[in-house]
Amino acid sequence: MQTVSTFQRFRDWVEQRYIALILTSLALGLLLPRFFATFEGLTSFILMVNMFTLALGCTPREFLNVLKSPFQILAIVLFIYGFLPLLAFGLGSLLFPNHPEITAGLVLIAVLPVAMTSAFWTDLAKGNLPLTLSIITLTTFLAGLVTPGVMGVMAGQLVEFDAQALVVKLIKTVIIPCIIGLLFRQKFPATTKKAKPYLDLGVRLNVFLILAINGAVMRPYLSDVGPRVFVIIFAVFAYVLLSYLTGFGFASLLFPKDLGSRISVSFVSGMRNNGAGIVIALAYFPPLVAMPVILSILLQQPMASIVKRLVDYRAGQVQPVKESY
Repeated sequence: MQTVSTFQRFRDWVEQRYIALILTSLALGLLLPRFFATFEGLTSFILMVNMFTLALGCTPREFLNVLKSPFQILAIVLFIYGFLPLLAFGLGSLLFPNHPEITAGLVLIAVLPVAMTSAFWTDLAKGNLPLTLSIITLTTFLAGLVTPGVMGVMAGQLVEFDAQALVVKLIKTVIIPCIIGLLFRQKFPATTKKAKPYLDLGVRLNVFLILAINGAVMRPYLSDVGPRVFVIIFAVFAYVLLSYLTGFGFASLLFPKDLGSRISVSFVSGMRNNGAGIVIALAYFPPLVAMPVILSILLQQPMASIVKRLVDYRAGQVQPVKESY
C-alpha cells in the first residue's frame, strides 16, 4: 500500500509540473546534445510502447460504436483529416513563405491521431465520452495510412520525405502495437486495469526523453530560426485555438441540439498525440518540422483548460443532451 501511495504522489508531482518538466527536458537536450543524441535510436521503440499503452484504454466495443453512427463519425474524421490540415497549411504558408519546414510541422500536428487526454477533458466538461473514445480509436488505427498520405499530398511539396517508408514504419510502430494492446486488454482485463496507471506514467516520462532527444537533434538548426520563434509560437497558438473553435462550429451543424457531442468534437479537433508526432518528425523530416509539434505540447493542455471553462459557461445557459454511441 505504501508503494501505491508513493507512486500516486510521484504521479501527481509529474502532473502538477508537466509544463515545467517539458521545458526542462527541452533545455537538457539543448544543453547536452551529444549525450541525448545517443538515444535517438530508441524513439521508434518508445513510440511502440506509447501506442500499446494508449490502446489499453480502448475496447473493441468502443471501436464498434463507430458503426452505429457512420455518417457523423465519417464527417468528423473528414473534418479532422481534411479541413484541419488545410487550415494548418494555409496558416503556415501565410506566415512562413520562406520556411516550408515550419508549415510542414503545422500540417503534421493536424494529421496526428487524436490524443487520449481528449477523453479526460471531454468527461470533465460533461461531453459525449463514447463519441470521443470512438474518434480516438478510429484515428489511432487510421494513422498508419492517413498520416503519411495527407503529409505526402500537403507537405510533400514543402519537404522531402519517404512516404512509403513512413507507412511501413507507422504500421510497425502504431497499428500493430495498437492491435496488440486492444487484444491484451480484452484477454487480460484485470491485469490491464492494475498496470494501466503505471504505464500511463511511463508514457509521460517517455515524452520527456523524446523531447530531450529532439532538442539535441534540433539545436544546430535553431540559429536559422532566430527571432522567428515568436512567430512560430503565435502560429501554433492560432492553429490550436482555431482547431477548437472550428471543431465546435462544425459540430454545431452535425449536432445542433446536442451540446455534449459539440463539446466532444471540439476537444478531438484541438488535441493530438504530439508525442507520436515528435518521433515521426525526428525520424522522417528535417529537425525544424518538430518545432511546431513541441510547442503544441506546451499549449494544448492549457488551452483545453480554457475551452473547458468556456464550455462550463455555455452549459450554464444550455442543458446538454447526449446522443448514444
